[in-house]
Amino acid sequence: MPPHLDRDAIIEIEVATWPEPVRCTLNASGFASTLGSSQEVIMTTPEGQTSTLDGLDDCVITAELARRPCKAPDYEAENRALTALVQDMTAEPRAVLQKCAELAVLLCHADSAGISLPDRGDRVFRWRAVSGELAAEAGRTVPDDARLSEAVIARDSVVLFREGERLFPGMTGHGPHVYEVLAAPWHARGKPVGALWAMKHTPEGQFDAEDARLLQSLSHTAAGTFQTTEALDQAEARCMELERGIEDRTRDLSEAQESARKIEARLAQELEGARQLQQVSLELLSNRPELLYEQILDAAMAVMRSQGASMQILEPDTGILKLLAWRGFHPDAAAFWDRVDCNSASTCSEALKTGRRILVSDTETCTFMAGTEDLEAYRLSSLRAVQSTPLQSRNGRALGMVSTHWREPHEPSKDDFSRFDVLGREAADLIERAQTEAALRESEARLKAAVDLVELGRYSWNPQTNELKWDEKCRAMWGLPADATVDYDTWLTAVHPEDVGAVEAAIQRCIDPRGDGVYDVEYRVLGDDRGERWIATRGQTQFENDKPVWFYGVVIDVTDRKRIEKRLERRVEARTRELEEANNALRSQIEKREIAEAEVQQLQRLDAIGQITSGVAHDFNNLLSVVLTNARLLSHTVQGPYDQEGIELIRSAADRGAKLIAQLLAFSRQQRLEPDQVDLNSRIAGMGDLLGVTLGGTVQLKTIFAPDLWLALVDPNQIEMIVLNLAINARDAMQPGGTLTIETFNTVIERESFQPEEPSPGDYVVLAIKDTGNGIPDEVLLHVFEPFFTTKEPGKGSGLGLAQVFGFAKQSGGGVRIETRLGEGTAVKVFLPRARIDAADHHADSVDASKRLQTTTRLRVLVVDDDKAVLRSTVRMLDVLGYAAVSAESGSAALRVLASNQEIDLVLADFAMPEMSGGEVAKAIRAMRPILPVVLMSGYRDLNVRKEFNDLRIILKPFTENDLVNAISAALR
Repeated sequence: MPPHLDRDAIIEIEVATWPEPVRCTLNASGFASTLGSSQEVIMTTPEGQTSTLDGLDDCVITAELARRPCKAPDYEAENRALTALVQDMTAEPRAVLQKCAELAVLLCHADSAGISLPDRGDRVFRWRAVSGELAAEAGRTVPDDARLSEAVIARDSVVLFREGERLFPGMTGHGPHVYEVLAAPWHARGKPVGALWAMKHTPEGQFDAEDARLLQSLSHTAAGTFQTTEALDQAEARCMELERGIEDRTRDLSEAQESARKIEARLAQELEGARQLQQVSLELLSNRPELLYEQILDAAMAVMRSQGASMQILEPDTGILKLLAWRGFHPDAAAFWDRVDCNSASTCSEALKTGRRILVSDTETCTFMAGTEDLEAYRLSSLRAVQSTPLQSRNGRALGMVSTHWREPHEPSKDDFSRFDVLGREAADLIERAQTEAALRESEARLKAAVDLVELGRYSWNPQTNELKWDEKCRAMWGLPADATVDYDTWLTAVHPEDVGAVEAAIQRCIDPRGDGVYDVEYRVLGDDRGERWIATRGQTQFENDKPVWFYGVVIDVTDRKRIEKRLERRVEARTRELEEANNALRSQIEKREIAEAEVQQLQRLDAIGQITSGVAHDFNNLLSVVLTNARLLSHTVQGPYDQEGIELIRSAADRGAKLIAQLLAFSRQQRLEPDQVDLNSRIAGMGDLLGVTLGGTVQLKTIFAPDLWLALVDPNQIEMIVLNLAINARDAMQPGGTLTIETFNTVIERESFQPEEPSPGDYVVLAIKDTGNGIPDEVLLHVFEPFFTTKEPGKGSGLGLAQVFGFAKQSGGGVRIETRLGEGTAVKVFLPRARIDAADHHADSVDASKRLQTTTRLRVLVVDDDKAVLRSTVRMLDVLGYAAVSAESGSAALRVLASNQEIDLVLADFAMPEMSGGEVAKAIRAMRPILPVVLMSGYRDLNVRKEFNDLRIILKPFTENDLVNAISAALR
């Protein structure tokens, strides 16, 4: 105690707990109630001065218990020790302290143990019992012990100390060294008054959390009984005082005798409660738990002097408290309390939710019970007071509830609750044991049922001694009698020689502490009249200190399964062959389907591009028509060579634009091709100059023409575009000095190809363009026909070259094939259909506009076009050609001209016009003048227009004078 404090001073304590400190009060001598355990106790005086209560802050190492390895609880040994303690207390109650110290040495593996309690009326602690190496110190008054005892009392929990000389300075130099002290509070009348301690005198071995639990359990058990013994001592002392008082005060004899009888009656009741507690503790070790519930309630009623009691068990899945046993209830009240919902308004549910005891000293005045069914049940049983104490397992899991009831308002004493808590601990252990045993019985029953169901054999093996234990099923599998002796060699000699290596390897793996200890293997056994059999076994090795100490496993005969597997393997092989054949057929179908899907996707891409192209083709061709028409007309009137050159440049640029539009329409299949017999040799030979300019001087051009080449049935206007596209691609793929070869030959395709770009079976004229470049990688080859796909630098390729070739070839009825090798070059072969019959001479009736006689009777032509520039340019061309032109800017205007009965020989109408299209105008003219010829002008060859007006002449914009004269001549014939 600090010197500046009075012994009776009231001090305030701050307990350094985690996660936050707790404050409490006690007198300076250390005897006060605490609010929690602590690592450091600080005293605050009224003047604000603070000092450490025990000065042992750095000696307290209780937190290390949670980090140290902990041995497994040995409840059997613990129960035996406690039973012996109870029996000793019954035979010799006053020896309980010494017996408790001896058990502390035994259970906690301590070198010394003892109990420190204060002398009555004194502040000095005395070692009331000592066992172990310090046994000679029993009864010794140790003033220094106050440092340890007051620290434990202040914390009211188990405390682990180091540096024992600081705890007991008086022992320094004449006693064994103290390395660690483990101390638990010793309670009397519900308060900590001393300590049960255990010491380690050597550094070998350390206390752990299990030692702390055992020491605390021993302290609680012994303290309750010792308190009863002290009560007996106190009673005897009081009796002696009474006897002396009787001699001195005979006048008060009758009153003293009555007081003595009351005290004796109370002591008898307390002794009966203690006897019942002892009886319950003894029977817990030998009887089934469910048979002791009634006895626990009888003991509870005796300890608490109550007229009723009940015990309930918690069903975790439902949150229901199930009534196990009861005393003093009306049957209807017992039926109500048979199943109590934890969420209901009752003392039991409140205690379970808070985890603390609930005491209602008078049910009629309790506010939270007012108007509840719980209160009605108490009234029905004539009960007025109740206390409910929750039962918890050793690890804090809620187990149930034990309650006591009184017929009059009542509030139990702290001593009553102290004895009742011992009983509650017994009840909690009883319920936990009952649940554990029930779960174990259920688990064993399930295991036995499973083993019997699948006909498993069980065995065990000690790797250290080679001891082998088999059950009857294992012996039967090996063809041995049920009582046959088996050992390791018996088993191993029966293993098939070819499987011994695998079995021994599996054994080595399972006993290797670095592995998982699992033994899982299948092998054959021999040796009985049943011949060769297959065995499957699985087990688990148990290790201690990295040594295999035992092995448990199960075994099953899988011979029938292996035979079935063999048959299944043969069936699977046969079925696999069948499935392989079916899969081959299916793969063939899938490949064909993928080809069809690829063609559809390609057509969809082409259609998308065609939709865009066709949308602008009409307006663009209108512009080109105006430019080309007026350029040609100007070329007839301009005389100077400089002006003629300018006009020719305009015509050349516009012609290229017109060809580009035609190529885009052909590529996207939005323009119908005009197939004709074409001699590829002549066509390509005529392109010599154009190819030379295109290829430049860095690439050598080589041609190989088949002398007997068939005529190809293709659009002659498109073939040049194909040759130029392929030639440009070949040039860009080669280094300077490379060779480009153009070859033609005939071929016959006899088999259907799975590639969408290749031709169908038939006769073809082949145009092959070969280069000596680096070839095309496989990953690029997959995409070469996709629109806008290019490997060239930005701005050097549109990605339409091969896509146009593909579109032209497939629309012409042929196909494309690419043959390439990395480092050698690429050959693109275009398959064009062979012309089977001589085509009619399409040029027999063609007319040269420059030779048309101006003296011919002038025909009147009605020109209809909504584009004024195109309309005016067309009228000018007709005037130059010698026709009399009449113009109309819409379909309705043209019909008004015809309705006026003007003489018109032919109508030249634009197809795409607002309000009335050229087709609608043609239908209206047929209704008015059935024999009047109509020629439609279109920006592109719309296939649907061809189908609907197949008897009409259609001339494509931009057209030349020859095109116009031939269209008019054909329409008039």
